[in-house]
Amino acid sequence: MSRRISITKVLIVLVWVAIGSGLLTLLVAANRKEQNHLCKDVSIKIKGVGESFYIDKGDIITILKNGSEKKLVGQPLNKMNLAGMEKLLERSSWIADAEIYFDSQDVLHITAIERQPIARVFTKAGTSFYIDSTATRLPLLQKMSVRVPVVTNFPAGKKLKKQDSVLLKEVKDLALFVNGNNFWNAQVAQIDIVDKKNIELIPTIGNHIIRIGAAENLQEKFDRLFVFYKKVLSKTGFDHYSIIDVQYKDQVVATQRGTVSKVDAQQLQKNIAELMKKAQQAQEAQQPMDIDSTTNTLNDTQGGTNNNAQQERTIEKPANLKPSNTTKTTTTEPSPTLRKNVTKPTPKKTTKDLKKPKAVMRKSN
Repeated sequence: MSRRISITKVLIVLVWVAIGSGLLTLLVAANRKEQNHLCKDVSIKIKGVGESFYIDKGDIITILKNGSEKKLVGQPLNKMNLAGMEKLLERSSWIADAEIYFDSQDVLHITAIERQPIARVFTKAGTSFYIDSTATRLPLLQKMSVRVPVVTNFPAGKKLKKQDSVLLKEVKDLALFVNGNNFWNAQVAQIDIVDKKNIELIPTIGNHIIRIGAAENLQEKFDRLFVFYKKVLSKTGFDHYSIIDVQYKDQVVATQRGTVSKVDAQQLQKNIAELMKKAQQAQEAQQPMDIDSTTNTLNDTQGGTNNNAQQERTIEKPANLKPSNTTKTTTTEPSPTLRKNVTKPTPKKTTKDLKKPKAVMRKSN
């Protein structure tokens, strides 16, 4: 019996030795293959949202070249640190994720997922940057300007303080909410930070300011605002009130202007219809689009582009419609850009004006 057990153990050991030898042989063969094989080509795929891309194949190749100071095409496969190259790309501000691998034809495949800006922020010092859905700050692009909601009066400084980081998160939440709603995406032109707990909105249509307070309970506040638009402004006109305040629970407080011109009912209906039309167009535009294109190949020797690499751009999801530069028809004032360039007329108050009550719309039971 003991002899049979010993023979079984020997056989098991021999089997494991054979398996180990086979694996070692495969590893050696793979290593020799990498030593003998060179990178033949580079294929680049960029994934983003919408029809515009903020990075291109030239940007990716430049980042990789600056990091290694070596050309890609012609490099031995075993000399290329793919994990290090992925981390190098992901350190770029506009790239959220990267994946790099070789196929069986020794072609280097690079897939980059770019970040999507949701708002452009202007600081008190006059500097500017974009933010994405994670509140990551993105530098401006030299080759293009992205059409997104504008945020003004953000605290200046390269390093954010704790309270500034909280404020930036609130701005991000507000921008995401506006971008996610077709109606408000078309109506909100600018987000102005009055102080750390008070935010105001400047609309595309209408000569009034919308006060929302802190960026919390946004759904409830914008629901009340929409009801006020539908039940009140649709009858009085978009210029009847100078301030519409929705920061108080279950009510809307509106400050009436001192002098209000006669409402042009026909023009008012056109304004509302135009705003609704833009929201409808934004909803219809949200259809999945796939664009696959193989473009010119790269020159990886000196300048950055030649005929040896391919780029494929893929659109995964449709982008939200960005606010358009709709010309105001209810007022002669131009469409607002930055808050500092928008001067709201302030009529001289009289004794009669001071006695005018504010319009308060409370939530009905």
